[in-house]
Amino acid sequence: MSNPNAVGQMQAECQAMFFELAALQEKIRAKVSFYADEKNLKGNELVGWLGEVYGKLLFDGKLVHDNEEHDFVASDGRRVSVKTRKGWGNGWKRTSAIPKIEGPTCPTDLLFVHLNDDYSIDRIWLLEWSHLLDTNRFKKHTVRGSHRSFIFDIHEENDKSCVVFGKDSGPVVPTAIRWQPPNVTVTYGGSMQEFRDRGAAIRKASTALVLEFMKNHPDANPDGPGIRQAEIFRECGFGWGAYPKATPSNQQYWIVALLNELQAQGLVMQVSESGPWRRTN
Repeated sequence: MSNPNAVGQMQAECQAMFFELAALQEKIRAKVSFYADEKNLKGNELVGWLGEVYGKLLFDGKLVHDNEEHDFVASDGRRVSVKTRKGWGNGWKRTSAIPKIEGPTCPTDLLFVHLNDDYSIDRIWLLEWSHLLDTNRFKKHTVRGSHRSFIFDIHEENDKSCVVFGKDSGPVVPTAIRWQPPNVTVTYGGSMQEFRDRGAAIRKASTALVLEFMKNHPDANPDGPGIRQAEIFRECGFGWGAYPKATPSNQQYWIVALLNELQAQGLVMQVSESGPWRRTN
């Protein structure tokens, strides 16, 4: 027997946090994209994005398209492939798969970026590709007995001289790119796209607030009588007070769109036409 109610319950409990997470991810993506030379940052691969952007900034380079064997071209012409790892698990010193290691289109250098658990930079190594070949540092990666690709492992002690950023190279991580804990006020640059992104984050945070409020109000349970729009508006603190040309009733129009957005996502429903609202699960 399947148990859809258990799945729905867990989703409802986590949904508000998912909204906040999605808003923060979109905000980070917009910030990283500013430095990405108009390259399309695919998927949700923040660790990989950071490695490539840090590398190109470090060497005053330019990111290239995904069909290349390298990730950016440095200002001196070097073609650099970037591999990035985060955290301190057993596999942090090992790269992801490297499809080919020889040929005219291969990189000239390998940049290995290691991030701490909070996404701050631990160290960055730059290693000459031809030297890695000559010293057999690339190892065959086999899957069920078949050779699929190559991998590379950093040797912390032996490769210390190759550290170009971090604790073994002298410079410290600039404050501008350190992780900032919650409740720290961040100053923005003020680009038009950034204002739109911040507005989108406010909308997502507001929907998360309303959903969390409805989860904690017994009348908003799926089998409850529902909550009036005015009460949701008031209890969630959306009111600006009474003004001659913006009465509390006028101000509620914004939450009408918010509730309709949640309804479109299948998270809430209106009990009747112009009636109260309740959660769907």
